[in-house]
This record gives sequence, C-alpha cells and structure tokens, in this order.
Amino acid sequence: MRYVVRFAALLAAVSVSVLPAWAHHVADGKFPTSWGEGLLSGLAHPVIGLDHLAFIIVVGLVSAFIRDGLRVAVSFGAALLVGVLLSLAKPAMPWVEGLVACTVLSAGIALVMEKIGSVAIWRSLAVGAGLLHGYALGGPIAGASTGALAFYMLGLAAALALIMLPVRTFAELTLVEDRAEQLKLQATGGAVAALGLFFVASAMTA
Repeated sequence: MRYVVRFAALLAAVSVSVLPAWAHHVADGKFPTSWGEGLLSGLAHPVIGLDHLAFIIVVGLVSAFIRDGLRVAVSFGAALLVGVLLSLAKPAMPWVEGLVACTVLSAGIALVMEKIGSVAIWRSLAVGAGLLHGYALGGPIAGASTGALAFYMLGLAAALALIMLPVRTFAELTLVEDRAEQLKLQATGGAVAALGLFFVASAMTA
C-alpha cells in the first residue's frame, strides 16, 4: 500500500505543477472560446483544484479494493459530468466549494473508520460528490459556446481516466490484504481527512 500512496502523491505533484501551467500557456489564461481551449481547460481544472484532485485519487484508490469498484469510479465520473450541466442550468448553489471540501473530509473519515469495503457507502459518496464536484467545475465554462463546452467535458472525462485508472491499476498490482495494510489505509484516510478539514476551513474564511 505504501507504493500506492507514493504513486498518488507523485501523480498529484506532477499534475499540479505541469498540467495547469501547460493549459494556462496554451489558452493564455483566458475564458475558453474554442474547442481546443475547452479541451485543455477540461484537462486542467480537475488538477488545478487540490480538493478535486484529492477526491479523484481517493476514488481511484478505493475502486481497487471494493466489489464493482470500476462501476463506482464510472459513477463518480458520470455524476461529475451531470453536475457540470446542472451548474449551467442552476448556477445559484451557495457555498459549493465548501460542500466539495466536505466530500474530501467524508472520504478521509470513511477510510479511517475502515469502511473501505462498503460498496453502498462509496457508491453513494461517489454519486453525491460527483454532482458537487461537477457543479463546482461548471463555473469556468459557464457562458461558453456549445463546442467549447462539449470539449471541456471531454477533457474532464479524460482527466478523470488519466488519474483514476493508473491509481487503480497500481493499487491492484500492489494490493496485500492484511492488518498492516488496513492500518496504512487508515493513516492515508487520516491524511485525507486533515486535508479535507483544511479545505473546509479555507472555504469558510474565503
């Protein structure tokens, strides 16, 4: 499991440092107006926000441990895309970033409480969190053309796959089911929960 945690940390570091800068350079930091800018914006936004990135990594990790884990990951992705569309139709949800932060906190608590094997918990969390994360991610594309919006969503879907699938695969290759591994998962959950608390506090003071 230590390899999974290291891999996730490395992936997060590379994504945060490289992809946002790349997208900013190509789109020159402007509102996406073309399909290319929409695609790059969709690829970048899930990793620009550490709260989004943290939850996506957790979903990829958890999907390797639970029955129908791939379906849970797909459910999260589908709900996220629906959330984007909802944000365009109903753009008035208050404190959505705070609610997104709460999903990270909830995921960490679930890991600490050893709920890694509960399909019902993770399926519900994946769908609910997906809608909230998608709603928050819909803001940067509000008012864009249909083409830019379509490629933004395509970029989002690609970003999710590029993050979750390698994490899931790496977890499956290194998975050892024993008490020591459970303790490491709990420790990981503690770190995620602490990160979630930081995000919640940041949202409250914003």
